[in-house]
Amino acid sequence: MRSTRAVGVVTIAVALVALLVIAGSVVSFRVSTLAGAFATFVSYASVTKQHAANADLDVLAKDVEHLDDLAHDMLNAATDPVISAASGAPFIGDYLAATRTLAAATVQISTAARPLAELLPELDTASVSSGGHYNVDALRRLDTRLTDLNSAIGVASTQIDSVDTTGLDSRVVSAIDSLTSALGGVQQFISSSQPLLAMLPILLGTDGTWFVGLQNLAEARGTGGLLGAFSVLSTKGGTVTQTASGSDLDLIPVPISTAGLSSDYLDIWGDQLTEWRSLNSSADFPDTGRMVSNVWKTKTGTELDGVVSFGQGTVPYLLAATGPIDVDGTTVDASNVIQFLTLDVYAKYPDFTDKNAIVGHLVQQIFARLQSGQFDFQSLFAGGSFGATHDRVQLWSPHAEVESEITAAGLDGALSSAYGPDVYVALNNSAGSKIDQFIDVAVDYELGTCNPTDEWSEEREAKVTVTVTNNAPTSGLPEYVDIRADREETGAPYVRGSNADVISVYGPVGSYENETTLDGETIGGYVGDENDRPLYAVNVDLDPGQSSTLVIDWNEPTIGDDITDVLSAQPSVQFAPSIRPWSATTPAAPVCPAS
Repeated sequence: MRSTRAVGVVTIAVALVALLVIAGSVVSFRVSTLAGAFATFVSYASVTKQHAANADLDVLAKDVEHLDDLAHDMLNAATDPVISAASGAPFIGDYLAATRTLAAATVQISTAARPLAELLPELDTASVSSGGHYNVDALRRLDTRLTDLNSAIGVASTQIDSVDTTGLDSRVVSAIDSLTSALGGVQQFISSSQPLLAMLPILLGTDGTWFVGLQNLAEARGTGGLLGAFSVLSTKGGTVTQTASGSDLDLIPVPISTAGLSSDYLDIWGDQLTEWRSLNSSADFPDTGRMVSNVWKTKTGTELDGVVSFGQGTVPYLLAATGPIDVDGTTVDASNVIQFLTLDVYAKYPDFTDKNAIVGHLVQQIFARLQSGQFDFQSLFAGGSFGATHDRVQLWSPHAEVESEITAAGLDGALSSAYGPDVYVALNNSAGSKIDQFIDVAVDYELGTCNPTDEWSEEREAKVTVTVTNNAPTSGLPEYVDIRADREETGAPYVRGSNADVISVYGPVGSYENETTLDGETIGGYVGDENDRPLYAVNVDLDPGQSSTLVIDWNEPTIGDDITDVLSAQPSVQFAPSIRPWSATTPAAPVCPAS
């Protein structure tokens, strides 16, 4: 009996071992299949990267489709039932789980990118622009596809960041790092170039007259920078004709009409609206657009159908598409134009009238090429990203339908009058210098205690801390860059590289001030309401290496217009366009309960 029982135990044991061997072989095969799919995808992605660098759009379109197929193969292998069961096993389980997350993230991206396969072949110069006639529908589709792709990359990046790489094979960690780096590069390119690509179908698809102004972000203003060189474009049926160009010197003598501006706006900014150089002190671009339109009508008698502005950070993308431009013997291209417009032009042309003429010529030549169809999207994509700035394109139109399209594209630059925990921060240069290219701004916006006064107050405490730092060098700058026109008027001495700015902080709609301090001393900061937002404007004067810290404590609403409209959004900070990428921290906060 014992012998029979022993034989049975041995038989069962042998059977279990056999099953484990077979199961191990199946798992091993599935893992091998997954590893092969992963390796194939990584290898082909490297080939695609090279095709993208060469701007071979026909080949790249096929690559996008094939990568999507490979990504789905990888996801199918990673979600195989055997692999899923093995994901809890020691040693190999972490690898399988990480690979499954990577596969899911990759499919997220490839699915969003696949529609580009149809569109990419249309983006060669011949089909997008033929003799200066642009395919506006193709440009609109490109903008939509890139928006979808950027959103997918954001979701995928969050998935990839969640992978715990502790103890993983170095090859997997390397693949994760490579993918993260590549996604960051693609996101930066899309984020930097998409406003330009979103602007083009609006501009080219709206028949009318557009004023396009270059903002000098080195001399800060509420909407970004001093409005300098400009071009006026006439658009019709996908074609564009440049009808005028010039610099701010052509517009300074023209009186500014305040027609269409609110009384609140005029109470704050009215005494500054004496000439062109101060008309965009407010952070609200629609009001700036109205005044630009008023000035142009006063000067020419012509009504504008739209206003566009951008700064030095956008010009590299224009030049990537138009190609280099010779400016008085200097070749200006996508790689050097920011340096040229912020420093080199001042060194080479110390007389500001000569400098303005040179910058005006550059802008005129860019749009002359757009007019003639010399706008190569292949070169734009091949150029990639040209460094991190906080520049952006802003548009305004007096026509409701066009303005609606501008708003939908996120290009309106409007100071929102909606309730919510959001803050706008801008600078206005008061020194007459070009030092704002060296100014760093860091903002911390923290939501505090709910209903601090009583349980029925429907508000919460909040605090915004704005630190402004002057990183300008103390020597070596062209004289016109670190001039202190404000000091020279009075004869007061100043340090080379110093600067004066007015910090503008727009609080949330319905908020009110408790206390404002500058470098620890209590001051008065509130100057009035604009678009239902309290505006705090504070002067700072900084030598190179110095910082100043502005702290504003306020109470802000926790509900909107309707008592049932509980504000659940997390805090956000929006900046005026700038050359340097300013930073913000917005710690998450619990939603205040309705009383």
